[in-house]
Amino acid sequence: VVAVVHPGATLTPHFRDFLPRWLARQSWYAGTDVPELSAVGYFRIEDPDGEVGMETHLVSDGALVYQIPIPLRAADGLAPASDSQRPGTSSAAADPHRTG
Repeated sequence: VVAVVHPGATLTPHFRDFLPRWLARQSWYAGTDVPELSAVGYFRIEDPDGEVGMETHLVSDGALVYQIPIPLRAADGLAPASDSQRPGTSSAAADPHRTG
């Protein structure tokens, strides 16, 4: 089974609306302030049945490039899996799957 790849995928709301503040709160972020991010690249993959997917955004703060995966599921219209999993809306302290 092969996944469907969507080059040039987009995320709504756009990553510029929530990603900088989310990134600045991550323990692995190398900066000290909320960054101005620029898109380096992005792609979206979905399983052939359309039940789950993943958008991966590559963004730069001018010094480093960060890879940000965003899970998707059909129950949300192949939108970010839930508010608790969308960058910018999750509570990292309450996330049992947080690794960093």
